[in-house]
Order: sequence, then structure tokens, then C-alpha cells
Amino acid sequence: MRTWDRMLSERISARSADGFLNVRQVRAFVRLLVAGTGSLPGVAMWADLDEVDLLVAEVVTNACRHSASGHAGGGVRLSAFWASDRLRIEVQDDGGASSAPALSAASAMDESGRGLLILDALADRWGHENSADHQCTVWFEVAR
Repeated sequence: MRTWDRMLSERISARSADGFLNVRQVRAFVRLLVAGTGSLPGVAMWADLDEVDLLVAEVVTNACRHSASGHAGGGVRLSAFWASDRLRIEVQDDGGASSAPALSAASAMDESGRGLLILDALADRWGHENSADHQCTVWFEVAR
């Protein structure tokens, strides 16, 4: 079992004028966490912030599209774990999805459906866990 040097967890709720979760704000929060505040000591030195940003955007977008996180007043719980050689981000949705996350083959003409494929290609490890109350946590790790 992996041990982490530190952990931070925060509920991020709807912050836009229309009452819906703003994925851009979640991405900015993670970028600030990793690079701007020094909250993740040492991680900003080696983490590819653009890659982490893209992975966060894909996971949060999936939460908004497929769960109650995308409804008015919805949100996600974002957790970050880090050690000197690894960063782990977890995004827990508000529940209500009709199925668990699964890789699918999007056709060249599809305008969506590639989020988990991107996650699978860029993250060193990823997965998901479903809770008894039907919330889903999708996590990914990037290594040094």
C-alpha cells in the first residue's frame, strides 16, 4: 500500500452565475494548488502542469456529464495526494450516474467520448471506485 507525504481535500461547488459547476474554475484551483501556492512542495518542480490540467478537465467534465455533479448546485470533491515522486488526484461526483466509467471507442466523427481514452493515455495509473451511496471517485496518478 502506498504512503503519501500529504493530502488535501476540498468540496468544489457551483461557482458560476447559472448555478452550475464551472470546470475551468476547478482546473484553475488545481493549477494554483500544484504550481502557485507551494502547497505541493516539490511536485511543481517535476509535474507537467498542462498534462495535469487536461486530466483534471476530462475527469471533472465526465463527472458533470454523467452524474448529479452537472445539475444546478452540483459539485465535486477534489482530493490531492502527493509524495516526492507521484501526484494523485481524485474527483468524487455527486452520484446518480447510470453506469460506471468505462473506456469506449469514439469514432472519428464523434465530438465527445474521448475523456477516459485521454486519461488512459496520459496518466501513469488511473481507476475508479464506487461508493455504497452511488457516488463515483475517478482517480489518476502522474509519476516523476
